[in-house]
Amino acid sequence: MKLLSSLIIALILGVTMLSPGEALAQTPEVGQAVEGPVVIEAWVDAVDAQDVAAALSLLAEESFLILSTVEGDSIDTYAGKAEIEELLQVYAMDNMRVRLERTPQEENGTTFWTESRTSDRLGMLGIPAAEYVGEALISGGKIMSLIYTPTPETEAAIARATGVEPTGMPRSGVDALNGDSWAAWIGIGLWSVLAGICLLVFNRREERQPA
Repeated sequence: MKLLSSLIIALILGVTMLSPGEALAQTPEVGQAVEGPVVIEAWVDAVDAQDVAAALSLLAEESFLILSTVEGDSIDTYAGKAEIEELLQVYAMDNMRVRLERTPQEENGTTFWTESRTSDRLGMLGIPAAEYVGEALISGGKIMSLIYTPTPETEAAIARATGVEPTGMPRSGVDALNGDSWAAWIGIGLWSVLAGICLLVFNRREERQPA
């Protein structure tokens, strides 16, 4: 599961960091506002408050979310705001609450953080809280991509509670919510490339603007 998640993350980051020079260009200069952590804090606050509209307002139209899970298939992907909205509504119905455990930090254009989650479903499984490591690409104040991976402790706790071992197979959108399909590799690849292209176009447009 960790290898599969790492390969997907590498694909996403690879299309947005074509060379060391471009990676360094995404690093904020001294005195420049770091937008990534601010946007992620707002995202976590919105999800915690179960404010779907506020959370969606932080997403780019072409955004996608990838969630590594333990139950059933191990990689779920939600492409576009419509599919992410469905996921957020499920979170709200499950009374999910979110709290930052590690303050968001931005490195070479990618924002990293750790959050803990509680929900009615986790409570029914006897799990007080689950921790996830998050990674996001943000451009122009909008979230282009979100990747969530459970910590090893959370992974083990969910596996014990459900008796289900990860299979390493992907699924997407509504199918991920219903557990009816695992076919999502093409979707992940296309959305990853699209997000990378959008981010590069935005960065180059900013570079062309006069100071």
